[in-house]
Amino acid sequence: MEDLIQTITEKVGITPDQAKGAIETVLSHFKDKLPSGIGDTLESFVQGGSNTVSSTAENLLGGLKDKLSGLF
Repeated sequence: MEDLIQTITEKVGITPDQAKGAIETVLSHFKDKLPSGIGDTLESFVQGGSNTVSSTAENLLGGLKDKLSGLF
């Protein structure tokens, strides 16, 4: 998240605290609007980087596979 805060701070000209607040507001909005797994993945990506997203995506796909296998 620090990279994103720095990018927003430089491009928009606001303080790091303001940038962090803006990011948290946008994430909260998306989490409310997106299905829970996708919102959680987005939040993990922003907070922890791509490694976290990979593991979260694997967990989501594993859960989806389990649900689909129960249909057949």
